[in-house]
Amino acid sequence: MAIEAVQERHRAGSLKQQNKQHKHGRHKSKGFLGNANKGKTLSRINARRAKHELRKDERRNQALQLRLKKREDLLKIRRGLTDAPFLVAIISLSSNIKPDIATAFLKASDSESLITYSSEGQVHISVPRFKQRFCFVECAGDNLFDVLDVLKVADTVLFVVSVEGIQSEGEILLTAALAQGLPTTAVVLVDLLRLPPKKRQEGKVCLQKQINKWLPDEKIMNLEKVSDGLMVLRRIGNQKQRSVAQRDKRPHLIAEKTEFVVNPQGGLGTMKLTGYLRGKSLSVNSLVHIPGWGEYQLKQIDASTDPHPLVQSKNKENVEMAMVDVLEVADPTKQESLESENIPDPMEGEQTWPTEEELKEAENSVRKVKRIPAGMSEYQAAWIPDSDAEDEDDDVDSVDGMQCDIEAQEEEMSDEDDLNETDTMTVTSEVPLADDKYDQETNITEEQETLQKIKDARSEQMFPDEIDTPLDIAARVRFQKYRGLKSFRTSPWDPKENLPQDYARIFQFQRFDRTHKRLLQEMEDSSTSAMPGIYITIHIVGVSEELFLSRPGTQSLVVYGMLPHEQKMSVVNMVLKRPTCLEIHEPIKSKEQLIFQCGYRRFMACPIFSQHTNG
Repeated sequence: MAIEAVQERHRAGSLKQQNKQHKHGRHKSKGFLGNANKGKTLSRINARRAKHELRKDERRNQALQLRLKKREDLLKIRRGLTDAPFLVAIISLSSNIKPDIATAFLKASDSESLITYSSEGQVHISVPRFKQRFCFVECAGDNLFDVLDVLKVADTVLFVVSVEGIQSEGEILLTAALAQGLPTTAVVLVDLLRLPPKKRQEGKVCLQKQINKWLPDEKIMNLEKVSDGLMVLRRIGNQKQRSVAQRDKRPHLIAEKTEFVVNPQGGLGTMKLTGYLRGKSLSVNSLVHIPGWGEYQLKQIDASTDPHPLVQSKNKENVEMAMVDVLEVADPTKQESLESENIPDPMEGEQTWPTEEELKEAENSVRKVKRIPAGMSEYQAAWIPDSDAEDEDDDVDSVDGMQCDIEAQEEEMSDEDDLNETDTMTVTSEVPLADDKYDQETNITEEQETLQKIKDARSEQMFPDEIDTPLDIAARVRFQKYRGLKSFRTSPWDPKENLPQDYARIFQFQRFDRTHKRLLQEMEDSSTSAMPGIYITIHIVGVSEELFLSRPGTQSLVVYGMLPHEQKMSVVNMVLKRPTCLEIHEPIKSKEQLIFQCGYRRFMACPIFSQHTNG
């Protein structure tokens, strides 16, 4: 037998070759981290517990839950099950097209839809197949402010156009709506069949180009058949809603029913407005604002039965019996005040009687006497150097000398006028003026004033930082309200120096941004009974009966819930731009009374214009 040999196992020695590992890029070497940190160390060691890192399946489950929640919320909004109906404003951009033409197509679009009407003229269409409700408001009036008030609270605006294009009135309306904040838009064409069949496509393309100048991403839809109306309703209900800050951050309501209750004792009465609450929740202790009317207090909020359901109820008796529940009653101790101005205290800032120590210190101190004009404060006197102090006699002599110079200049100017009068002569044209070129209604005085305004505006544009020295009054008297600065950058400037007395009536916020953020958060966290989406009736007190009766029939009443302190008077800085669609090129002078449309407010003021610069 052969002896089995034992196989020796190879053992690597100290000189075995060591190959480098593959640089997979997942980890960084110690040398690389040392070079990157450059010797820096953490200032303190974070002793907190390490955050749990989700595994792949956990991250996938979390993303799925968030996606389902967003989808559920979006479906609720689109179906209108929890919110108010879609508020759609119908506006015509052509004078030959009326908004009721589009409303007629929409009402006949679905035979199963439920159509109801409100006392203020709104048309409600409930479409069971879409599980959505729509409220249409026809803006047929000629008043621009009434149309803008409806656009403030509308979810969607439906523009109706003709094959003739957008006219001048429509351009003015679009300019104002875009400056105010335009909601979600849709454009329909109602009279394309007027054109010959061969020119319809060309006419629609030309109209599309004109629309895209104002609304770049908007496409025109045809509204000529019953089926087209159903497509328009589907698009309004499914398109993404555009956010408008001043609308979404405040509660608002458009009145579908109005009632005025006269006060038996006389004076101001109570106005009841009924409609769907949209936006945020409304508190009975807060103030409300009606555009063009002002701010008012609430007395009570009631909840009523929804008169525009999605499906017709089989029991008609329950529909006729409207249930009214009182949600909230105003608490006088918590109710916001209508006070908009601060009452200044004339004794505020007055110096108290000095103490004995202050009197002794004042006697021992060396006082430096400086002659300053009467009525100048200590802060202003610090700008007058000692070398500028002059005696009163010198001031009187300088004033007399200036008056003599002015009288001499006036005499020279009068002599020149006499010479000009003697050298000029009147020449009458031999050709008579045609009767068709003569306007008997022309006001010469108005034309001269307009021409003078144009000259002043041109001079202000050419020389914005210059002013002429008057000849009929001394310069020291004319410019006594002004003072010079050694440097606009380094010279001290008190922002409250020589402010008018009216500025004492303005409330001052220590930190406005922080207050604004806190109030919005409080509104989100507040628990009130009047939630958005319900059909309510608000009782507004202190309304004039004459103002209620003078309301035009085409005006829709819009109510906005105000945040705290929004009724306070303030100073507003804004930039004005003249639109190109207006044919009026007359200059606007400072301190002329204008109507301002700012957010949900509309007020009259006399602005002061200045150059728009960053400084």
